[in-house]
Amino acid sequence: MDDEKKKDLKDKLESFHTWPSLYMFKFIFPKKANIESRIRIVFPESVEFVVKESSKGNFISLTVKEMVMDADTVFQRYEEVGRIEGVLAL
Repeated sequence: MDDEKKKDLKDKLESFHTWPSLYMFKFIFPKKANIESRIRIVFPESVEFVVKESSKGNFISLTVKEMVMDADTVFQRYEEVGRIEGVLAL
């Protein structure tokens, strides 16, 4: 992501959130790929994880609720999970 795009997204985050704020991350990935444990490593153990299977059972939706201190933490989490092949971040 280029710097200008990142700045625009950060400005939007700043306008919608007062930090610290409870932020909801959402990821989708194929069920057969053992990805969930790799995503969990990115986040502190104290966060809330909600796992849902797709109607046909082919995909997993993982929602992570974390109290974050600033927009930079949100970007950091997405960048770390973005390195995991097969994950779609929403």
